[in-house]
Amino acid sequence: MFTDDRHNMPLAIVAKLQLVIFEQRHRPQIAQHIIFGHDTNAWTAASCIEEGLIRPSAVDPTDPSWLAALGFHTRGVVGVRNVTDRSLTDVLLRAQKYANYGSARPVCLVGLTVGRQTHATIHQGGVVSEHCANFICDIVHSQKEKRWALRSHLSRLTHVAVLLPPNL
Repeated sequence: MFTDDRHNMPLAIVAKLQLVIFEQRHRPQIAQHIIFGHDTNAWTAASCIEEGLIRPSAVDPTDPSWLAALGFHTRGVVGVRNVTDRSLTDVLLRAQKYANYGSARPVCLVGLTVGRQTHATIHQGGVVSEHCANFICDIVHSQKEKRWALRSHLSRLTHVAVLLPPNL
């Protein structure tokens, strides 16, 4: 059980993941590390844990008009180098704001992503602009939508959490 120490409230039930990670020999130079929280449902979370990554969003391989996506979208993001209790609490608090307790999305996948350059910020354009920017930059922040686009292959899952409603 994870609690928000600032308000002494239960926040989430958290489990640490021990996934098989394949490392490449030549490591690229990393400019930015961030921890993310990605809200999803239990079915999708199980698939992501089995595959070891969050698949790119908005992909329809049968529709040629769709722009191929390289990453997924998330809102709970904190700029840190490794996952600590403090950074995990901060990410879970941010993810809790968008958890949709009335729907089947109470699960939050937490992970660490890297960027080979500092993140790009876009001010308008929505999903298509974020996907286009993700072709150039590993981490894209949309100020208007208040979400981040992260490259799937650079984002490693570290924890899974069941978010608790804030008024519990």
